[in-house]
Amino acid sequence: MDKSGPANEAALHRAADSIEQLGSSFPDTYTGVEVDTAGDGLIVYRRTDSRFDAALSGLGLGVHVDLHNAPRSRKEMRATHDRLVPLIGNTTGYRIIRVSSGGDELAFTRGVVEVGVNGDLERAKRELGAKFGDLIKVVAVEPPAG
Repeated sequence: MDKSGPANEAALHRAADSIEQLGSSFPDTYTGVEVDTAGDGLIVYRRTDSRFDAALSGLGLGVHVDLHNAPRSRKEMRATHDRLVPLIGNTTGYRIIRVSSGGDELAFTRGVVEVGVNGDLERAKRELGAKFGDLIKVVAVEPPAG
């Protein structure tokens, strides 16, 4: 029998939606949630906050939830993202191809916004690193086809 996901996948996604809604009330704490298909539960990334943890417990989700500490909230990562976007098309020696939204696994687990660049990677790391420090990770990507 081919299983594409956990038996309680629908319940996990409903619970994840509830956590996302709760997270919007805790913008300085909440980072994100992901479905852990291997563990048949959810992983919630957040900055340590007893009020958030209590509110999360009060949701009565009925699924297993693991809490992981995140170095930054989604709000903080969104602010970094919003500072990076105006730089698209305004760099020399490299081109910013994409800026992660803060909703991906790298953002959750490392608290960074990923910046995909094409061109002089070392220059991009040096220049962007000077402006954003450990808030970002600069990686090489191929330019879009077309």
